[in-house]
Amino acid sequence: KESAFFINMSRGSIVDESALLNALLTRRIAGAGLDAFQTEPLPAAHPFWQLDNLIISPKHGGTTDIYVEQVLPILAHNVSCFLQGNTSQMTNIVRLPQHHHVS
Repeated sequence: KESAFFINMSRGSIVDESALLNALLTRRIAGAGLDAFQTEPLPAAHPFWQLDNLIISPKHGGTTDIYVEQVLPILAHNVSCFLQGNTSQMTNIVRLPQHHHVS
Protein backbone atom coordinates (compact mmCIF):
# COMPACT_ATOMS: atom_id res chain seq x y z
CA LYS A 1 0.00 0.00 0.00
CA GLU A 2 1.51 3.33 -1.06
CA SER A 3 0.57 4.98 2.24
CA ALA A 4 2.21 2.25 4.37
CA PHE A 5 5.25 2.72 6.61
CA PHE A 6 7.55 -0.16 7.54
CA ILE A 7 9.23 -0.05 10.96
CA ASN A 8 11.89 -2.49 12.18
CA MET A 9 13.43 -2.10 15.62
CA SER A 10 14.32 -5.75 16.15
CA ARG A 11 16.88 -7.54 13.93
CA GLY A 12 18.26 -6.51 10.57
CA SER A 13 18.42 -10.12 9.42
CA ILE A 14 14.61 -10.34 9.20
CA VAL A 15 14.42 -7.64 6.50
CA ASP A 16 15.06 -8.10 2.79
CA GLU A 17 16.97 -4.83 2.51
CA SER A 18 17.17 -4.96 -1.30
CA ALA A 19 13.40 -5.30 -1.58
CA LEU A 20 12.88 -2.55 1.00
CA LEU A 21 15.29 -0.23 -0.81
CA ASN A 22 13.45 -0.84 -4.07
CA ALA A 23 10.05 -0.24 -2.44
CA LEU A 24 11.29 3.05 -0.95
CA LEU A 25 12.97 4.24 -4.16
CA THR A 26 9.91 3.48 -6.28
CA ARG A 27 7.53 4.82 -3.60
CA ARG A 28 5.61 1.52 -3.45
CA ILE A 29 5.47 2.33 0.27
CA ALA A 30 5.44 5.79 1.83
CA GLY A 31 8.44 5.29 4.08
CA ALA A 32 10.28 3.32 6.72
CA GLY A 33 11.95 3.62 10.09
CA LEU A 34 14.89 1.32 10.83
CA ASP A 35 16.93 0.69 13.97
CA ALA A 36 18.62 -2.53 12.82
CA PHE A 37 20.42 -3.60 9.66
CA GLN A 38 21.98 -6.72 8.15
CA THR A 39 25.40 -5.04 8.40
CA GLU A 40 26.04 -2.92 11.48
CA PRO A 41 27.04 -0.28 11.67
CA LEU A 42 25.30 0.66 8.45
CA PRO A 43 28.09 1.48 5.95
CA ALA A 44 28.45 5.19 5.14
CA ALA A 45 28.02 4.48 1.42
CA HIS A 46 24.77 2.51 1.87
CA PRO A 47 21.95 3.99 -0.25
CA PHE A 48 19.60 4.00 2.78
CA TRP A 49 21.41 7.14 4.01
CA GLN A 50 20.25 9.14 0.98
CA LEU A 51 16.53 8.35 1.14
CA ASP A 52 14.16 11.13 2.10
CA ASN A 53 11.46 8.64 3.09
CA LEU A 54 13.56 6.67 5.60
CA ILE A 55 14.26 7.45 9.25
CA ILE A 56 17.36 5.73 10.67
CA SER A 57 17.70 5.53 14.43
CA PRO A 58 20.99 4.89 16.27
CA LYS A 59 20.40 1.30 17.54
CA HIS A 60 19.96 2.25 21.16
CA GLY A 61 16.57 0.66 21.77
CA GLY A 62 16.11 -0.53 25.32
CA THR A 63 19.54 0.45 26.60
CA THR A 64 18.20 1.88 29.87
CA ASP A 65 15.24 1.34 32.14
CA ILE A 66 13.98 4.84 31.29
CA TYR A 67 14.48 4.51 27.55
CA VAL A 68 10.81 4.93 26.65
CA GLU A 69 10.41 8.07 28.75
CA GLN A 70 13.51 9.58 27.14
CA VAL A 71 12.95 8.57 23.54
CA LEU A 72 9.19 8.50 23.00
CA PRO A 73 8.79 12.31 22.97
CA ILE A 74 11.61 12.63 20.41
CA LEU A 75 10.22 9.80 18.29
CA ALA A 76 6.68 11.22 18.39
CA HIS A 77 7.96 14.68 17.46
CA ASN A 78 10.11 13.40 14.58
CA VAL A 79 7.42 11.11 13.17
CA SER A 80 4.94 14.00 13.31
CA CYS A 81 7.40 16.30 11.51
CA PHE A 82 8.17 13.61 8.93
CA LEU A 83 4.49 12.94 8.20
CA GLN A 84 3.85 16.67 7.82
CA GLY A 85 6.81 17.04 5.45
CA ASN A 86 8.55 19.31 7.95
CA THR A 87 11.83 17.43 8.30
CA SER A 88 13.80 20.60 9.04
CA GLN A 89 12.14 20.70 12.46
CA MET A 90 13.18 17.13 13.39
CA THR A 91 15.61 16.70 16.30
CA ASN A 92 18.59 14.41 16.92
CA ILE A 93 19.31 13.97 13.18
CA VAL A 94 22.37 12.11 11.90
CA ARG A 95 23.68 13.49 8.63
CA LEU A 96 26.39 12.18 6.34
CA PRO A 97 28.97 14.41 4.69
CA GLN A 98 27.76 15.99 1.45
CA HIS A 99 30.02 13.84 -0.78
CA HIS A 100 27.84 10.72 -0.22
CA HIS A 101 25.23 10.61 -2.98
CA VAL A 102 23.18 7.83 -4.55
CA SER A 103 23.04 7.89 -8.34
